[in-house]
Amino acid sequence: MTETLRQTGTTPVGMTREQRIVQVVERHQVWLWRYLRTLGCSAPDADDLVQDTFVAFFQNEMEDRHAGATARYLRSTARNLFVSDRRRRRAVRDVAEADLVWDRFCGNDDGAGYFDAIARCLDELAPRARRAVVARHVEGVSRAECAEELGIRTEGVKTLLRRAVATMRECVARRTDA
Repeated sequence: MTETLRQTGTTPVGMTREQRIVQVVERHQVWLWRYLRTLGCSAPDADDLVQDTFVAFFQNEMEDRHAGATARYLRSTARNLFVSDRRRRRAVRDVAEADLVWDRFCGNDDGAGYFDAIARCLDELAPRARRAVVARHVEGVSRAECAEELGIRTEGVKTLLRRAVATMRECVARRTDA
């Protein structure tokens, strides 16, 4: 009977909740862990995300009606948890980097000199470079939208931004003596 359950993915009537949990975990745990590792998860992170995926499955009171449907749900949930984890980690890293920038350029003051330097350096950029920087880094416009607005290819926007940001870094460093 166990082999039939593994093939069809159905849960027999009369199983306790704990028995259903064990059955679903046994059926899906190995491939789900391998899937997360394929996405780039470290082994310890994959362990955690597999557990979180099953918790979400059972908290939402999902039923293991068909192995394919259950697998699709678990895969989708695991992928979304993985992406959320990556975004969170990136955000934490971004905050840490921003804090280092503050320490470097502002120290214990109110940051007015740093922000003044940024404004002045932005004003010194060529109009097209200034527009690209403002569009991407202030307004959050996509590279494609920026390219359309400026009448250049997206690769051109990438190059323009790289050069403009490098120019601004040098300018800010000069103005703040950092």
